[in-house]
Amino acid sequence: VPNTNSTIAVALRHREAMMEKRRTAQKAWLVLLLVAGVVLVWLYMWVLYDLPLPESINAYLYGSDEYTYVDLADIPEELHWATIVVEDKDFYQHPGFSLRGIGRAVVADITREGLSEGGSTISQQLIKNTLLNQNKSFLRKFQELVLALELERRFSKNDILEMYLNTVYFG
Repeated sequence: VPNTNSTIAVALRHREAMMEKRRTAQKAWLVLLLVAGVVLVWLYMWVLYDLPLPESINAYLYGSDEYTYVDLADIPEELHWATIVVEDKDFYQHPGFSLRGIGRAVVADITREGLSEGGSTISQQLIKNTLLNQNKSFLRKFQELVLALELERRFSKNDILEMYLNTVYFG
């Protein structure tokens, strides 16, 4: 008959060692999550540092003598829908960006080995054309996405379409 006390002691030591490993693993995950959180906050702040506010579009639109601003009601409805169909068929359904468009652009960029597809919504194009530069970079695309979300939060879809139609070149 084996000594019951020594078997229990071995089992307890084994259990304690396993619990210590679990606590160590939990601490490591906690530190990893904390570091990842700090890195993400830093990256977010770096990307968004010194970005213009969506309201700055108004200065771009109304501050130019080069063209006349036209209200959406004065633009033929056929042009509204033609623009939406060609540029962003899900314009009234998405929050400023299209996951389908982004996915299509990523696949096209990978298969063509370069940044060739935009995947941009009307909101993103408006931001790019009025507030950001034309550089093709992931940083600019991320800034465009963040500003498009904010644009959609501050303006109605019809306001965004009106601003877009007043900035896009149809020539």
